[in-house]
Parts: sequence; C-alpha cells; structure tokens
Amino acid sequence: MSNCRENRFLHPIKVAMIGGFIGLVGMIPGTSGGTVVVIAGVYEELIASFHKLLRRGQSRKQLSFLLPLAAGCVAAVFLFSRIINDVLMLYPRQLNMLFAGLLIGSVPFLYRRAAQKPFRLIYLLPMVLSFVLLSLLVANQPETTDAALVTPDAITLLKVFGAGFISAATAIIPGVSGSMILLLTGMYSTMIAAISDFNLIILLVMAFGALVGFLSFSRMIHFLLQRFNQWVYFAIIGLIMASAVKIWPGLSSDSAGFVDSLILLAGVCLAMLFNSRTGGLMSEGPATQADKNL
Repeated sequence: MSNCRENRFLHPIKVAMIGGFIGLVGMIPGTSGGTVVVIAGVYEELIASFHKLLRRGQSRKQLSFLLPLAAGCVAAVFLFSRIINDVLMLYPRQLNMLFAGLLIGSVPFLYRRAAQKPFRLIYLLPMVLSFVLLSLLVANQPETTDAALVTPDAITLLKVFGAGFISAATAIIPGVSGSMILLLTGMYSTMIAAISDFNLIILLVMAFGALVGFLSFSRMIHFLLQRFNQWVYFAIIGLIMASAVKIWPGLSSDSAGFVDSLILLAGVCLAMLFNSRTGGLMSEGPATQADKNL
C-alpha cells in the first residue's frame, strides 16, 4: 500500500520535472515547443493527452498529466528566465552548442520509437522531405515584420484568429516555432504590440485561435501517430536534424573548440539520460498503449 501511494505521489512530481525541463530549454531563442517536448521524450504522450482531453470520463485522467506538466513549465520560466537571459548574454555560443547536443542526443530515442517494425528504405523519404522543408522554411524567414494591427475591426480579428490558429497548430511540429509562423504570416508585430499595450480583445481572439488550432492539429497528429507511426517518427527525425543544423554554431579551431566539443557531448548525454528516464515514465500514465487502442 505504501509503495502504491509513493508511486502516485512521485508520478506528478516527475511529470512536473519534465515540464520544468521543457520550460527551461524552451526559453532558448530559436527553439520550438514541439522540439523541446521531443527532447523530453513525451511528445506522443502529450499529443494523446490533448486528443483525449474532451472525451467523456477522460478529462480527469488527462489533466493529472497535463496540469503538473504545465505547472513545472511555468515555474521554470518564472524561476530561471533571468538566469537564462544572463547566460544568453554571456555565453550564446555555448548555449547553442548545448542545445545542438540535446537535439542530436534525442535521435537514438526517436529511432527506437520508430523501429517498432523492421526498417524499410521508404522511411527515409519522410525524413529527407521534412529536413528539406524545414531548412527552406528557415532560409526564407523574413527579417522584417509588417506594421502592427491595433484596430479591432472584423477583418483584423479574423486575421488575428487565423494567425493564432496556424501558429499554435504548426508549433506542435518539432522544429517549427510559433514566432516563426507569425513572422511568415506578418502578424508578429501585432502580437508583440498587443502584449505590450495589453490589447485584451486582440489577445483573447489570438488565444482562442491558438486553442482551437492546437486541439484540432493535435487530433490530426494523434491520428497519424496511430496509423503511420514509423513515417511520423522518421519525419520528426528529419525535423530534429534540420533544427540541429540551424542552431549549430560550428566548432572553433583554437582551444575553445575542445570546450565546445565537451559542451556538445554533455548535451548529447543529457538528452540520452533524460529520454532513458522518461521513456518508461509514461507507461502507466494517460497515454499507455492500452489507452491508444481505445
């Protein structure tokens, strides 16, 4: 009985720690929420939880996973945002190197998930396509933004809703950040202005669009994971590899290169350790294989 109670008590704490890791790494510029969740090893579990959140009799079970995860994420942002900002100012290259290591170290875990069935050469197709598409998307990211929309008329609110929908939906995809999509849609300045001016109408409409987009797209991702699991995971591997190339700062030729290599190796080891810990953590959680087959 005591062991059972201990497991029930430890499970939310472990999930909150994973959320803290997601919040901590997610503060690094250039990272995407989907990428960080993949590194944390709970991508499929998170998608499944959102997919089942609105099912009858499932809400409480899914919230027991989602709430500690969100709490840990928010706590990490508030507790470590100043530290991360200082580190970014002093050691931007080393932080990028660490994150590149985290990305590389998550690839073996993703491959193990993808290799539930014998490898087929055709699985390289989604990996190559996702790598090329994300690389092209990053290469064509605009450097300037359009003027902010501040008047809450019908057309503006429709654009804001659409931008929130698209940015939240695509942010689920590893390697694609919501801010990148807002830049591509010309709505980044509008979001920043709404936050700084506390334009409540625009913020609420964008938040509603983001919620609808996230819930809708998570259902589609869940469907793809159930029907085309290997294809999806090899596509994610391609996105992770493209993200690593995007953030890779290069090795120095002097003595600093040795330090960079150690930081890269530390990131690889940290990702592999984290995935080994979280790989079995969710086996009794809301996204078990038995649940997936419901």
